[in-house]
Amino acid sequence: MCGRFAQLDAQAAFQGSLKLHVSTDFAPRYNIAPAQQAAVVRSSGKDGDAELSALRWGLIPEWAKESAIGAKMINARAETIAEKPAFRSAFRARRCLVPSDGFYEWKREGKKKTPYLICMASREPFAMAGVWESWRSPDGDRIDSFSVLTTGPNELVEEIHNRMPVIVKRDDYALWLDGGEQRLEMLQPIMRPYFASDMAMDRVDDIVNSPRNDSAACMQPVAPTPSLFSDWPN
Repeated sequence: MCGRFAQLDAQAAFQGSLKLHVSTDFAPRYNIAPAQQAAVVRSSGKDGDAELSALRWGLIPEWAKESAIGAKMINARAETIAEKPAFRSAFRARRCLVPSDGFYEWKREGKKKTPYLICMASREPFAMAGVWESWRSPDGDRIDSFSVLTTGPNELVEEIHNRMPVIVKRDDYALWLDGGEQRLEMLQPIMRPYFASDMAMDRVDDIVNSPRNDSAACMQPVAPTPSLFSDWPN
């Protein structure tokens, strides 16, 4: 699954790839947790343009009676998303991209869970595949929310977990956001494990275990590799 991630510069992953309209300023985030707001890219519906907006993490289906269901909907399995009632409508018409500089996963060792940061080996930002939905409460309040798609792990991530987020290649950004494209055979190639050779993983401090901690220290490796991690932001 994907239960925490970082967003240092929400626009950086899309420079040169999408014509992006930004609705608000986004401060760097180092430990985004479910039910919190995060920056998400959606199609604006205008000539292939896209918009960067703040959405709540944990998709609330349109038919839901209360928003609490979103806590169970932070991830959607790529293998079944086209059929699941909670996600299939959003998958057809409301796909999105979730910018990230890294996601966290925990390795179980007996009763202990050890946190790791998984990122690009180049430390460049990337985009995770998502779907979004707009829900109105009985009082008329609107909540736009999203889920992150997951798939099986690549050779790197499988060392600690059996799932990982779907990471979308830059060349596939426009296709993923295109709500007019509903053919599963066109979208399935995107929903595969990303190349392990392009990614890196390192043990990070236990402070990331608490969502109250949201600082650059969450991303600092316990035992840094200078060539890769020496210039993470402080």
